[in-house]
Amino acid sequence: MMTKIVVHHRNGRIVKGYSENFSPNKPMFHICPLGADSATSHIKILTKDIKAVFFVKDFMEDSKYDDGKFLPTTSQQPGSTLEVTFNDGEVLLGTALIYDLNRPGFFLFPLDPLSNNLKVFVASAYLRSINKLTSNILAV
Repeated sequence: MMTKIVVHHRNGRIVKGYSENFSPNKPMFHICPLGADSATSHIKILTKDIKAVFFVKDFMEDSKYDDGKFLPTTSQQPGSTLEVTFNDGEVLLGTALIYDLNRPGFFLFPLDPLSNNLKVFVASAYLRSINKLTSNILAV
């Protein structure tokens, strides 16, 4: 099944497209960029070069909407509520069942029900910090 993803590289490059073989445990995966012929135009992405892979609902996101500040008083999602800060300063809030920084990365599930992101694979090597939040903290 082809999945809509947006790949953010460590160097700032962003590639939007479809993939069916992303696995955080593999050294690479393929993406068919938007507008390309899906039968012949796959690009190889090295997992070590990524900051994050966003699994999205839609490629046309609202650039004015900031889901990074949403934190409900109680989370209905299982796992730990985390604030993840990347080396470039971007901050994401979400929940993760497992987040072992000795692994290549982990999946973060957004708290905001209006987020365009279904889940995000966060590359551990590109993190500046990770903070576990309590459910009674409200972000501003």
